[in-house]
Amino acid sequence: YRRKGGIMQKKHRNGLIYLSAFILAEIIMICILKAGRFYPFGTKSMLIMDMKDQYVEFLASLRSIFRGESSVFFSWSRSMGGDFIGVFAYYIASPLSFLTVLFPVSKMPVAVEVLTVLKIGLCSLTFSVYALYLSNKYQGRLRWAVLIPSVCYAFMSYTMVYSLSVMWLDGVILLPLILMGLEKIFDGAKGLLYVVCLTLLFISNYYVGYMVGIFTGIYFLIRICSEYSKEEISREVLRLKRFVICSLVSIAMAAPILLCALKDLMVGKLSEGYTSYNPESGTNFVFPLFFTKFLHGKYDSITNSGLPAVYCGFLMLGLAVVYLFLKQIKWREKLGMVAVLCLLTVSFYLIRLDRVWHGFQYPN
Repeated sequence: YRRKGGIMQKKHRNGLIYLSAFILAEIIMICILKAGRFYPFGTKSMLIMDMKDQYVEFLASLRSIFRGESSVFFSWSRSMGGDFIGVFAYYIASPLSFLTVLFPVSKMPVAVEVLTVLKIGLCSLTFSVYALYLSNKYQGRLRWAVLIPSVCYAFMSYTMVYSLSVMWLDGVILLPLILMGLEKIFDGAKGLLYVVCLTLLFISNYYVGYMVGIFTGIYFLIRICSEYSKEEISREVLRLKRFVICSLVSIAMAAPILLCALKDLMVGKLSEGYTSYNPESGTNFVFPLFFTKFLHGKYDSITNSGLPAVYCGFLMLGLAVVYLFLKQIKWREKLGMVAVLCLLTVSFYLIRLDRVWHGFQYPN
């Protein structure tokens, strides 16, 4: 009975941490909106650039789909009418998008704002779940300290700069849970959490799901190299088998929408006659300038004319250095994490490698 009471108390404490991570991010985001004089504190809205020109119209179309007035397979909103599944799969397939049907079309700017604020809070929530799991795994004592990286994760420059592409934020929300699912596979679980979250991401947005899939494979390699032991090679083979099977199951479960999206892409960006911009240079920017993006307030552009949005807070940079000196972390894991940071940096810099992360297409 005492053990059961202790478990319940622990779950209650964890729940308070999760709730605090979510509410804290929501409060900060509302304060940002108030400081920027966004609705309802002013006259500004989040409808800028592509959100204003495209995405809000797609979100509004969910109302007609929900009412049965149109279909995800055909819509008159595409030129003279046509297949709508590609647009649906890329822009509005996220389950969270359906919250916008609760708002009238005239209030769609408010719906977009509510959706964005909610997703920012969920980013903090899911990261706190992942961080607390790792904290327990490595016997961390400062449990409430996970609120710091959770909030920093939710408000890193990527989520702020690309919040106009609200469909991409689902990847930021689900990534911590996907990595937690991988950690559970290493701890002996069969991979249910990993399968469910990765499938949900593929359905929500296959574009970011593709990138997360690559990163997940790299993360798995780092973990298996850090845990590898000749004496327990059968254990590593089992982990690899579960990872591969779970990944294939996720793709198979998301296949109905992925195949429809692929068919739509084959007559678009992946068609033989499609031509996209090909830069003359082999690099995206002057390399030393990359490190200036770790400073506060260094926004330039959301296009490739700007530098990558990598700011996550000075505190996180300091803690990243501290991580390298933690004795309970194996040196092979530290080396792997440094290697993946170098790989990501080079991927930002070299155009050919950058294209691999974007489905072998040069992004805008």
